[in-house]
Amino acid sequence: MARTALHPWQKVISKEDFVKKTEEGVWGVGFFKPTGEYYEVDYDSPDYKKHLEVKMARKKARFAKTAKMRNSRIVKIKELRAEVRKTKKEAYNRGKEVGFKQGLAAAKPKLTQADRLRKKQEKVAQLQAEISKLKD
Repeated sequence: MARTALHPWQKVISKEDFVKKTEEGVWGVGFFKPTGEYYEVDYDSPDYKKHLEVKMARKKARFAKTAKMRNSRIVKIKELRAEVRKTKKEAYNRGKEVGFKQGLAAAKPKLTQADRLRKKQEKVAQLQAEISKLKD
């Protein structure tokens, strides 16, 4: 919804004052189209200071929200990397066990142990894909 009146910290000035102040390069003068009035901002007004406080509070909240989101993604990536390391280590140890048992002519068939090893490696690949997706 568009504004139809000046803010309390904007004071009406004449066109001549507006032209004079713009030529001098003074900040805080402008033209309000809906009413056709020229105005000057009173920076010392308590209304303007309150407006600035509200504006800065919104800005800080927005920054805090983005920082929280960024930090949660970083934590998630770290957790996934730790899980990848763990599953890689398990897969490596399982491979060593398989090799050792094969050397001793284990009673268990090789296929099930190889399948478990392949499953662990697929899980590692899946977790790494999730990490790369979260990084983007």
